[in-house]
Amino acid sequence: MDRKTVTTESLNYIENNIKNKITIDEIAGNAGYTKFYFSRLFKQEMKVSVMEYVRERKLIYATREILNGNKILDVAIEYGWESHSGFIKAFKSYYGFSP
Repeated sequence: MDRKTVTTESLNYIENNIKNKITIDEIAGNAGYTKFYFSRLFKQEMKVSVMEYVRERKLIYATREILNGNKILDVAIEYGWESHSGFIKAFKSYYGFSP
């Protein structure tokens, strides 16, 4: 499999499991690579680390849910943050302001 195919399949895996706790081991294993090799391959293709990409996608999905009127705490827990403050910190770091 070439790099683009591996990356595309990994992106699909992330999207399909966005509400689950996702680890680099799971993503790399799904692609059939070690996490070390996969991390380098992913970063070369996407220009961002695997887990940074996962965090960004979770924040984007969470933002949509908040804009649709869901409570911040409920959304934070649904997308894998263990606390309200952890989600707020990640959100502010990514967007530059609080939700």
